[in-house]
Amino acid sequence: MVNFKFFSLLIILFFAVCCVLTGVSAEETNATNFNYTGPADSPSPGYNGVNGTGQSDYAGPQTNNTKYNKTIPSDLYISIGSDGTIYGAKDNMVYAFYANGSVKWEYSLINESGSAAYYPTIGNNETIYVFTKGVLYAINYDGTEKWRFDIGVKPTGATKYPTSPVIGSDGTIYVNSYRSPTSTGNNFFAVTPDGELIFNITLPRSVTLPLIDPNGYVIFGSMFGSTTAGGLYKINPLNGSYERILTDYRFFAITIGNDGIIYAIVDKGTNANTNSEKYVIAVNTDGTQKWISENLFLYYYSQTFPSAPRTSPELSVSNNGLIYLSNIIIDANSGNILGSNTHNASVGDSAENIAIGADGTIYVAESSRVSAYRNGVLLWSYEVEGAYNPVIGADGTLYFTAGGQLYAIADDFVPPVVDVDGDSGTYFNNVTVKVSVDKGVIYYTIDGSDPRTSPTRILLTGSEIIVNESCVLRIVGYDADVVGDGQFSNVTVLNYVIRNNFVPGNPSVSSGSYYNDLKVSLPTENGLKIYYKIDNGNYMVYNGPITIGKSSSLSYYYEDASGNTSSVKSFSYTINKNYVPGNPSIASGAYNKNLKVSLPKQTGKTLYYKVGSGSYKVYTSPITVTKTSTISYYFKDTLGKNSKVKTVKYTIDKTSPKVLDKNTKSYKKVRAKKQTLKIRFSESIKINSKYLKKLLVKNSKGKKITVKFAVKNNYLYMKVPKITKKTKYFLTIPKNIVSDKVGNLLKSKVTLRYVSV
Repeated sequence: MVNFKFFSLLIILFFAVCCVLTGVSAEETNATNFNYTGPADSPSPGYNGVNGTGQSDYAGPQTNNTKYNKTIPSDLYISIGSDGTIYGAKDNMVYAFYANGSVKWEYSLINESGSAAYYPTIGNNETIYVFTKGVLYAINYDGTEKWRFDIGVKPTGATKYPTSPVIGSDGTIYVNSYRSPTSTGNNFFAVTPDGELIFNITLPRSVTLPLIDPNGYVIFGSMFGSTTAGGLYKINPLNGSYERILTDYRFFAITIGNDGIIYAIVDKGTNANTNSEKYVIAVNTDGTQKWISENLFLYYYSQTFPSAPRTSPELSVSNNGLIYLSNIIIDANSGNILGSNTHNASVGDSAENIAIGADGTIYVAESSRVSAYRNGVLLWSYEVEGAYNPVIGADGTLYFTAGGQLYAIADDFVPPVVDVDGDSGTYFNNVTVKVSVDKGVIYYTIDGSDPRTSPTRILLTGSEIIVNESCVLRIVGYDADVVGDGQFSNVTVLNYVIRNNFVPGNPSVSSGSYYNDLKVSLPTENGLKIYYKIDNGNYMVYNGPITIGKSSSLSYYYEDASGNTSSVKSFSYTINKNYVPGNPSIASGAYNKNLKVSLPKQTGKTLYYKVGSGSYKVYTSPITVTKTSTISYYFKDTLGKNSKVKTVKYTIDKTSPKVLDKNTKSYKKVRAKKQTLKIRFSESIKINSKYLKKLLVKNSKGKKITVKFAVKNNYLYMKVPKITKKTKYFLTIPKNIVSDKVGNLLKSKVTLRYVSV
């Protein structure tokens, strides 16, 4: 049965909406979407929806049809993720529920007296942030802990001081940590998405939950103390500096409309427990006051206010310019109170919550019921025990908790819900994706097209989809057993890369010899993990370039999302920091002609050389040596490191030997006895033994004289017998039988003359 104490509210709501619709132009209303991308792009990523307005982008149920009610451990403050997961928190626990109400996971926070987890805040990477007892938790989508940050200061005592994190557009997480009723202030801190502290400042105690304005500033109000502590605070997100405005007011709750206007519940008293005067004010984006309403208690305002911020009273702002309190409606453009009802709901420390559907329907959570109103008309009422915050899902389902139950209220034509057991990723083998739907059938496509309309969609006849090639898999449920054209579920999109014959790629440095330490990078592949080892060591996870400082072998393989492994690929590296290049085609030495010297080559190396004191240049072909020279050369490996330098020397001598003795025309007197004569040449000589017989010694009568010859250094030794006095004889040295050490020949015949005395 509908409680008649709501009847006056129904009438007032009707006239209030009519007044607003006729008195406010489209330009005057908050008609544009709030430009804020910090939290998840989800129906309700944190406290009271998006940026605390209570306004949903989705229309809720028009009937009180129960989709389900599931028993849960405790009544929870709930938010909704981008995939429809329901997250709830309270005291020292965080829970995740599938859209069908079954438990996905649960996570235990620090369990101390006064633990008070509040609304979970969801980041755009689906990280869940919860704060309690001085500790900020970051929880992964699967319920595992990502990190935790301990501010080092905990609220004292058993009193619960709940607060929710808020996320900036760059992912920075801001938290107001209330200490205790006797503390002089709050810790307000900011951390990075990786859990690193950016700043930590002390603020007056008893402040509202923080929100983010369109320019990225953090906004909150103080509801305790004198003018030295009260007011509206605007914090610079870069360094934590702040300014205070409107210091004549104490702020009990704030929200920011999607045009950037700040709306707040305030009073002018000094006693935080005063429940005799409260106002709503609007603050322009430049910090000036736009308007202030009449005293709410003149209109039987039903909200009571605690002496410390255990929970904040809520106010919601609709896209059509209405502000909803627990039992009062205010024109957001003028501040005029449009109406109220006279019932006095007992809310204690838990504020009455109002969610606003995209079609203007409001959903009010009270101590004994949840009700829906549209244009001032009661659509339905649902009797429960102590309802907590109603939120609207993307499929139009209204969720709330009450009496240890999670309720889902939806019209009879609620779209089907598809459960997909599969993960995007890279795989070496075929992947089996298990799919189920709570009602209707399942369509899917593997060409990336929309399965709701695509002519290539496939009707699933079983419960498994076998993915055997790379594709974009899109899955949707469809229920034809509803009014109209039926209902589709949300489309699930999975990206698969199937690499059945995957072969690991090559590292940044190929196998080979090198002259210095190496830094080897392995080729990364999206969705694959790399394991590597050096020589016979243990495999380890690859996280970055590998340093190789000695000759080693490097082996590595890949692991896909299912734990399957690829083949192993190995490379060998020879590190020789003292390498000296090999010998050239012609050894160092003396030569009697021009040379063409070829230098040794190494595969994958560049050879540099210079002649004499010239500049080094790349070796491409044999080097011509025409004069006495040195050639220096070294190798440069593919990483630009140099080997040791090798130097060879060539002496080029093209000068023929000459006889230096002067007795070619006159006779040289020698004793008439057995003796050895020396014939001196211009340089060291050599004579092949077979040519010695061509050296002839004859007397003046032409008779041959038998002599013996020997060669040493630059002398030809001639051992002659005893010859009678006054005998003339001649030594004839033919051309081309005497050469120097490099092969230059005596160019002309030489005849030496002797006479014995």
